[in-house]
Amino acid sequence: MRKFWMVLLALGLVVAFSMPAFAAVDGKFSGSLRMRGWYDSNLLSLDKDKYAGAGARQFYDNRLRMQPEFKIAEGLTLTTRFDALEKKWGQTLSTVAGGVDFNDSIKWERAYVTFVTKAGVGMVGYQPTREFGTVFGNAGGSDPRIKWTIPVGDFSIFGVIEKVTEDTANVGKNVDSDRDRYQLGAIYKFKGGDAGMQIELERNASNRTGAATPYKREFYVFEPYVKYKAGPVYIEAEAFYATGDYAKYDDGGTTVPKPQDVKFDSKHLYLLANIDFAPAYAGFLFAYGSGDDPDSTDKMEGGLMATQSLNGAWNAALMMQSYEYRVQVGNRQGNTTAANSEYTDNIWFYQIYAGVKPMKELDVKLALSYAYADKKPKALVGGVNTEYVSDKYGTELDLTATYKIYNNLSYMVGVGYLWTGDFYKGTDNSVVTENDYLVMHQLQLTF
Repeated sequence: MRKFWMVLLALGLVVAFSMPAFAAVDGKFSGSLRMRGWYDSNLLSLDKDKYAGAGARQFYDNRLRMQPEFKIAEGLTLTTRFDALEKKWGQTLSTVAGGVDFNDSIKWERAYVTFVTKAGVGMVGYQPTREFGTVFGNAGGSDPRIKWTIPVGDFSIFGVIEKVTEDTANVGKNVDSDRDRYQLGAIYKFKGGDAGMQIELERNASNRTGAATPYKREFYVFEPYVKYKAGPVYIEAEAFYATGDYAKYDDGGTTVPKPQDVKFDSKHLYLLANIDFAPAYAGFLFAYGSGDDPDSTDKMEGGLMATQSLNGAWNAALMMQSYEYRVQVGNRQGNTTAANSEYTDNIWFYQIYAGVKPMKELDVKLALSYAYADKKPKALVGGVNTEYVSDKYGTELDLTATYKIYNNLSYMVGVGYLWTGDFYKGTDNSVVTENDYLVMHQLQLTF
């Protein structure tokens, strides 16, 4: 008991002597709390009476996001972020001896320092990653990285070193099996908008230790973008081009002879045009992601978004091309075995939309989307490489309404209907597909 009181006294003294230091730090908290309800009629998109697993799913999900920021001194800040209770309602939290495992319910994902010097601005630590240009391609994630930005007039020049994965199992064994990214770019701000260019080198050697045929992946990504507003018209566009080695095999693997190397040649394009004639607005959205040619074995023409886990911040529609739908409800598979367009790979995607804001608190939007594959995949059927029966993903109609209850509290309800395309029949034209519809609503608090 005496030891307990001694420890408590020591903690009290630490807090007491630290009070002046804490008082000198300015802090602010921002974040959000969202709660959503989902009802999806048939994610599998197959006839419910004929196929197991086809049917509806219904649930609620929840996430609290907190981002504390501490101003240590003028030009010096510490930023952190964590997500808590990012769960479906009723989902059991993991437990440990003595109670709930808070590592399961709280995910601390950012902690970085930002400091301004005469030579530029530095950011070091776990910080936002893959957030360049427009929302297209952005991941909204966090990685450990070092970023240095140098402002030069209307230009901002930056360089980044990013550690994606560290192979701790082979430390000291002279095995190169880490995954790293290096970025160099510039942003130019002009009247009405901004434009920029980023060149990224990704070096992924994580498959040099566990794979039966060891290989490394090393490629460049060229990423230009532009944003421009003139009066009521707003336009933004972005492109991605990946080139290099998708799989460069090592000598001495367990398979002899060594497999053929595979080159990377992936292309993506995004365009958004919006015109605002208050209280109404309308626009057009286009996205393209090259698909892999199943007949070329020495080249990977698609897969950039999936390879880098991009587009985690992009939700073009309620179901198609929606990261939130994919994460919460699931990945639409149908009767297929090949990867489909959910990461904006292997797709031509078109959308027209129109909306009206009859009052400042209410926004009603109607959107029509259509998508098809850039390349029809092939799959082995009875030992024969057979092409999919169709390249059509489908057509989706969405109606959403968002109402601001308070400036910081909004409620959204959305209804979407998907006319399922025959892509989801896979290689079997006799498969009976079924359309899908979604009803969802969301209450979101921001602060």
